[in-house]
Formats: sequence, C-alpha cells, structure tokens
Amino acid sequence: MRFVYILLDDKIQIEVQQNRDRLSPFIRTKKQLDDLENKITIDADKRIFKFLKLFNQTYPPYSIPKEFIFIDLISLLKETNFVFFKKGDKSSLKRLNNFSILGNMISIKQKIEIKPNKIKILIHKIFKTKVAVDYYFDINELQSLIPIDYDLFIPITEEQKLGYIDEKAKNTLFNQFYKITNKTIENSKYLSFGDLNALNENDTFNIQYQSVSNKSKSISFSSNKLFEMNIFNKDDLKDNELDFYYTLLKNYLQNKNFIDYNNEIILIDEKDTIKDIDSKTLLNIFSYDLKSDIRFFINKLSNIESKIDRTQLLTQLKQKNFNATLKYYQEDGVLWLYNLYKNNIDGGLLADEMGLGKTIQVIAFLLLSNVKNILIISPASLIHNWKSEILKFTNIIENEISLSIEKDNSFITILSYETARSKIDLIKESQYDILIMDESQKIKNHQTQIFNAVNLIKRDFTIIMTGTPIENSLNDLWNMLFTINPSLYELYIQKIQPLLNDINTYHKAIELTIKMLYPIMLQRRKDDVLDLPKRETKTIFVELSKNEKEEYQQLVNTFISAIKSGLSGRVQSIALEGLLRLRQYCSIHSIVPNTLLKSHELIDSKLDKILDIVKDTSNKNEKTIIFSQFTSSLDKIEIILNQHKINFIRLDGSTTKKNRDLIVKQFQIKNNNYNIFLISLKTGGVGLNLTTATNAVLVEPWWNPAVEEQAFARIDRIGQEKETKIFRLIYKDSIEEKINNLIKQKQNMFVRMTNLLVHRQSLEMEVAKDIFKMS
Repeated sequence: MRFVYILLDDKIQIEVQQNRDRLSPFIRTKKQLDDLENKITIDADKRIFKFLKLFNQTYPPYSIPKEFIFIDLISLLKETNFVFFKKGDKSSLKRLNNFSILGNMISIKQKIEIKPNKIKILIHKIFKTKVAVDYYFDINELQSLIPIDYDLFIPITEEQKLGYIDEKAKNTLFNQFYKITNKTIENSKYLSFGDLNALNENDTFNIQYQSVSNKSKSISFSSNKLFEMNIFNKDDLKDNELDFYYTLLKNYLQNKNFIDYNNEIILIDEKDTIKDIDSKTLLNIFSYDLKSDIRFFINKLSNIESKIDRTQLLTQLKQKNFNATLKYYQEDGVLWLYNLYKNNIDGGLLADEMGLGKTIQVIAFLLLSNVKNILIISPASLIHNWKSEILKFTNIIENEISLSIEKDNSFITILSYETARSKIDLIKESQYDILIMDESQKIKNHQTQIFNAVNLIKRDFTIIMTGTPIENSLNDLWNMLFTINPSLYELYIQKIQPLLNDINTYHKAIELTIKMLYPIMLQRRKDDVLDLPKRETKTIFVELSKNEKEEYQQLVNTFISAIKSGLSGRVQSIALEGLLRLRQYCSIHSIVPNTLLKSHELIDSKLDKILDIVKDTSNKNEKTIIFSQFTSSLDKIEIILNQHKINFIRLDGSTTKKNRDLIVKQFQIKNNNYNIFLISLKTGGVGLNLTTATNAVLVEPWWNPAVEEQAFARIDRIGQEKETKIFRLIYKDSIEEKINNLIKQKQNMFVRMTNLLVHRQSLEMEVAKDIFKMS
C-alpha cells in the first residue's frame, strides 16, 4: 500500500491506496493505523507514517494540521510524486508540480518545547498477578499521547526537529514513578496490582485499560477476587445478573482471567470460574443470546422433575413381568430415561462404556413407557440380538416384533441403518412413539445419507446408544445430539465450534459440552460401577527379521519414488495408498499385492507369534478371539490353523445374519471343540457378547483406540467370570510403532469425555509425512 497526499486549505489529507503508479480508488479500511505499518512500502511514506502517529488518528483518511507542516516534510513529499491539491469542495484533484504554493502553509517558528504533564499507563494484558503495560507522555500542546520509548521528537530528520521535550518535567515524572514502585519505566513492562493501586492515588499518573471495543476505560483494582462478591448464589437470574454471567462466560472462553463489565475490571481465578457456576445457571447463560427454540429446549433441561422413584420403578417392572435383575447403576439409567421421557424432553444419549448393559436398560424403559409403536435402528449384525434380548427379558411375543418395515401391525420394528436409509420414503409416513438408534457412531457425520434419513423419521422421543460417543473428535458427539433436537446445531455453531478452532480452548469445548448438556447424556465406566475380573492388556513388539526389514524398506522406497515422480495433485492419494500397503505388510506380509513384493516366500514373524499364542491358550483350554481389520489376513491365519489342525470358527462381512447368530451361540458353549474365533474388526467389533473367551488378539493396531476398545469389550463385560488377557501385536520399527506412539501422544486431548480422540485423516497424513519424507 502507499499514501496519496492531498493539499487542502488548512491541512494535508492523506489517503491510502494500493501500491500502483496511477491514481486509483482510495481504501476505506476499518484497520487501524498501526495495522498498516508493515504494509507501507514507499520509504518516504514510512517516515511520514511515524509522524502521523503523533496525532492519534484511527482510520483513513489521515491528516496533518497546517500548524505542523515544515520544510523537511515538504522535502519528503517531493520524493513521493503522489501529491495533489484541491481548490474548493467541488473541484477535482490536480497533481502538484510546483511546491512553492506550500510556502504560506509552512510553519518554521521557534521549535516547540513540549512539556509532559503526566504519564499515562495503558494496560493491554491482564495476568494472574500482574498486568502488561505501555507508557505514554500526556502532552497538552499536541492534545496527544507520545510513547515514552519512541523517538517521535525527531519525526523526519535529525537536522530539523519538530520540537523537544522538557527534560526537567520528564525527570520529575520518572522520579515520582520510581519513588512509588521502585522500578524504572524504561525497563518495566509489567506492573503488579499493588503498583497500580499505589499509582492510581497520584495525580501525575493516569491508568486505563484498552478494552476489546478499542475504547479506553478507567479501572480500579481495589478488589481482585471475584468470589468475595458472592455472585454464585443466585437462584433466579434477573436480566442484569444474566448479562453479568454472560460477560463472565465470554471472557472465560477467550482465555481471559478478568471481566470487563459495566466499566469495571474484576479479576477472576480461571480454574474456578465455570466450576463454581451451577449447571442450571450455565444452561441459562448459554441460551442468553440464542433463538427462542433452543432457549425453550434448554429451559426444559433446567427444570426436569423426578417422575418416579427407585421403589416404584422396580414395582412396575415386576408387574410388567420384566425377566431380569438390574444392577444398581442400570436402575439409575432406566430412571434417567423415564424422567426425560415424562418431562417431554426430546431424547437422551446413553453412552455407558461397552459391556455395561445398555440394551437391557433400554428394554426395561420400553416396558415402563407403555408405548405401542417403537422403531429400533441398529447395525445389521445386531438386529437378531435385539430381537432375542427382547424376547428373553419381556413377555412380548415374536409376532409383535418385525424385522421388516412392510409389516405395519407390529409393536416393535427393528431395522438396520442401511435399510432405514433405503426405505426412508416408507418409514417417514409413520409416526413413532420412540426411536432407538444403537451403535450410533453410524450418525456421527451429519453430511451422510444415513444421518439425513433418520432425521426424517417422525418420533416423540429419541434414544441414542453408543459406548464411544467420541471416536474422532467432539464433532461426533454433537452430530449425534443434533438428532435429538436439531436446534442444538445453533448452540454448537455459536458456542462450541469457535473453541474447537484453537488447541488452547479445546478442553473448554469439552468441559462446556458436558456442563450444558449433562441432563441428556449419561455415561458410566466399567471401573466405576462393576467389579469385573482383572484384565491385562499387553502390547507385544515383534521383531522383523533381516529379510523382512529389507522387504519393508523396499516397499517404503517404492512409494517414496512414486510420490517424487507423481503429479502434485496425486501426492496425498499415493501417500495414503502407501500407508495401506505398509499396514497390510505389517498385518500378514503375503496379503500385499504380488506386484509390490520382491519376495513371496518370507517367513512371517507376526504369524508365528499368533500361532504361539493360539497353541498356548488352547493347551490351557482357554478360548481366544483373533481380531483383524483385513479379511485377507484372516484367510492366511485360517490356512495356518488348518495346517496345525486347530479348530476354529469365523465371522466376517460375508457371514449371513442367520449363520452369525448360530456361530456366536456355538462359540459361547463352554468346553466344546471351538476355542478359536476369527473375527473381522469391522463386522464383529461391536455388539457381540463373547464372555466364554478370556483372550483377545489384535493382529494390527488401529488409528483409533476407541475402536480397539470396542473389540476388547466383547470379552471384558458383564458376565465375564475369569481374568482376561489382551494381546496387541505391533511390528517394531515399523508404521505400526509410529501409529502406536502417535496415538499415545494424542490420547490426552479428549480425556475428559472418553479414552480416545484423534482425527484419523490428519493422523494418517502425519505418519505418511514421517515415513515417506514428505514436506
């Protein structure tokens, strides 16, 4: 950018335009003068820029009063070749070639002696025990402020000074400051609250805080403890009190430890701010500036009443012939669902950890609710499990349960997510009392067809069930909650999403999500509510042999060459393809396409380790599950088991629904000939109860430990009577070790909500850059 100078009768007006060799439209920017400093490119403009800072001007156009036009300023203007003059308001701009006409405007009188009459201290940051400050001289003659550490008294050249400062007055002010604070202004960029309080009593100092609105506010530091004001004991919030809380929350979200409210600054203790606000108050705060529909919903959350107690719950379940004994925490879960339903809340998210019996809690609630039109949507692999559980624990007969949408006389309809999507035109014609979505990770992305389909279903009450409410990011959780009440989207966009854009406020997004929506979310962990047998998780690092290492490196080099020689637009896809092949190699070597392998007769060290574990557990008559993400790896393991005459059964995506149930029942029979169960992670990682097994082997690590934990919960759950062992197999010095290390680094990010939480795509590219040396 550059300056354009326009000579008027009483001043020189300075406009800003793009740096061009011709006159072009002036920029009417809202950026302050300081924001333009690094964008000015002309040397003369840069020097005049310093001069402009004397006059405290904010937005262009800027101006230099007639009284401050002097010879060296005119010399600089001659260098710019962008000086114009204007005669009268209606005349056009004309380029100025003869600078002699400026003579009558030049003021070369005696140099001005500038006398500072006080020091102004401008606070721009507030910390726990101190503030960051800038110092200025307050100058009456200029009606302006001059930074103490800025040499504005030689604004243009050394030879021609505009004026000079009164050294005696300056030293008087400096000495007074030192006397009070025992600090020198030149070196003191921070002041304590005690320093400020002392200075505030003296007329030679003026203290102001530069607020967010760029307006200075006088402040007092007489009290720096918010909690002495007893503001957290309000039962009913009036408008002015709510406004104060809202200001408090906004500052907290911006990582500020003070409140700038009603021309006062109150310091707060950040770690206690949200903790000491009760959840009901917080809900009111969050809905303060939102639309009426979300305010109405939040108001309902703030006023949930208990509609049934524990004794009544158990009595009614007995009367309805519920054929199970609930554990104490499961009774809590049923009470929670029932009270949401009876308070006309739109739904709830039951997020108990895998293996805590979410299904039985929901079935008990369905009996209590006494409704007659229920739709259950689950993964296809769990449809028959839902049906058998309902028949097992209730007196509902089989004819009242339908696994097809075409039957419209059923009490309960159970469908897969895929069927719900494909049959949505038929489903949305009905009105359901209750919609249940099991393993609701299926709706964690609001841009999918499945998500859009389920939101077309008419229902009075929605139950979401998942053991992993957050798999990839906090967005997963919120997307699920949108299906309970679509107006939550506005709450998310305005209050949560801005926090997710900054790593420093991510933890606050999690904290506030819990605080806001705790009434419609319930999560319990196994360690907190169950006394399960001990579980040992062991990560086994398998050494690659020399030949295996050479083959692995050859595979790496192949993709490095492809990345370097490929089109730039395909670099990412090549890298992701490379990661897939390396992960396949580290699963079972021979599943990598033949064209990428130099040797096809490699001994597979991990396969040997799997065989050792299988033989050891089989000799002890223990049952073992082997999980892999690749069905082709299961094929190779199956061949080895057959060669060693070890009996096994298998479950993957090709298994029919009918055979799936038979296979699971067969494995669950104790003391039979099938001690080994091969399961693809995608197909059998959720929903199965395999408590006769005491061992689980994960052939390869996954990007997301939550998915691994879902698989391990097949054996580590209610009904397990023995100690369990988990074996995670990882090739040392390979992509698998890098994934494992990276996951451990990322795990703490979301520890407040669940054990895992990383974004898979970003992780993949992070590993790819490391392995393939990508920039």
